[in-house]
Amino acid sequence: MVKIIWNCFRSNVFDLLLKVANDAVSRSWSIDSTQQQADMEWAVRQRAIFILGLNQEGDVNGMNVVGRDRAALKSMFHPDLLPILEQQCLRFQELKGFKNMTERPEGADVAIDAMRSLLLLDGSDVSMVKIYELDSHDRRTSALRRLQTLIGEDFGYVLTGDNITKMMFALYRIRCGLPVMVFGEAGVGKSALFRFLIQTLLGHELHVCNVNSGTTITDISGIVEEALQTVTIRVEAQVFLFFDEMNTADPCVIAFLKELMLDRHFNGTALPENVFILAAANPYRNLEESDKEAAVGLSFRFASSMRQTQETKNLVYRVNPLPLSFFDHVYDFGHLCDEAEDTYIEEICKQNLAEVFDRRWIDYFIGIVRKSHKVARSMSSDGPSAVSLRDATRAVQLFRWFRNSEAGKQMASFNQMAVELSIYLVHLVFFLI
Repeated sequence: MVKIIWNCFRSNVFDLLLKVANDAVSRSWSIDSTQQQADMEWAVRQRAIFILGLNQEGDVNGMNVVGRDRAALKSMFHPDLLPILEQQCLRFQELKGFKNMTERPEGADVAIDAMRSLLLLDGSDVSMVKIYELDSHDRRTSALRRLQTLIGEDFGYVLTGDNITKMMFALYRIRCGLPVMVFGEAGVGKSALFRFLIQTLLGHELHVCNVNSGTTITDISGIVEEALQTVTIRVEAQVFLFFDEMNTADPCVIAFLKELMLDRHFNGTALPENVFILAAANPYRNLEESDKEAAVGLSFRFASSMRQTQETKNLVYRVNPLPLSFFDHVYDFGHLCDEAEDTYIEEICKQNLAEVFDRRWIDYFIGIVRKSHKVARSMSSDGPSAVSLRDATRAVQLFRWFRNSEAGKQMASFNQMAVELSIYLVHLVFFLI
């Protein structure tokens, strides 16, 4: 009987690992055309990840199976075997949805378990220390308090089931030695996600380079040389370089980044194992005919400075083609759905306006920003690119300027006027550029 159960267990775990690996390496893009939407969008991935828990001696003391559907995860195991495993060491973590998990006690419990899984997946000495500290808390300490202690000053980052799973997939590829290339709309929080994961949670060093058409190979080389100096001085350090919107660069710069990311060579020398190169790319999507003249959207703000070809001038974003060798490594994170965007807008406003606004005015500001985004998208034939979370952040910054500076106070003498001027400057004038 024991032998039958063992064989069943081995078979189930093998099938699970196969499914995890297949989901992790399945292409997001078609090899024959970059003009299409992704072949496998983020929303249709199972997102199953298998994580082994380790004790202080390095022995396995648990198994976590993480994904977006607990029932689907459980179906990977034989029904006779499942109760035995659940009694012993097997845990299923369901991560889905776009609500802030820390707003409810039960959500905070799930979030703290997910943070522990991420630390386990990282496996570095720093992460092992954090796990030990996490497990050393008194059992009566609330999950919210433990979470606040773990992530400190960045407690305001919105933890949702969706973005935690994205962190797990990115970290899974990093620790498997695979390149990480995230594909998604501009201003949906890709940089913030990596900053929280790498810097805040895992405690590693992160450098973000905002790539554009003026970025040169010399600029990139300077960033890499600085990272190499860091790991030479501190051999235990792990340094991550994140190149955002990399396909807005000239083709020669993209080719240089390809050598760094895929070949892991810098000027003919292999990169150290503790230097990691991550990148994000903007979508390749054609403009609708009605938008080719109107030029509505994020992509047109600085488009005039970029060399245009027949292939690129009709794209929503002014981007250059990626080498085909990148296609095996691109993950499509797509665009934010309405629920996710509403959650992030609310958090941006609450975190930055609490000291100058009471709750009633914060809610009013949140409502105005949300409505402005919906109107902007309805006016553009390419809704996803019309506005982003960056516009919500700019609106908040403008409002603070109107209320805190002398010049701003003269222009807007009361709250409602300051709100309306902030929204006007960010959203309405945007369509006149």
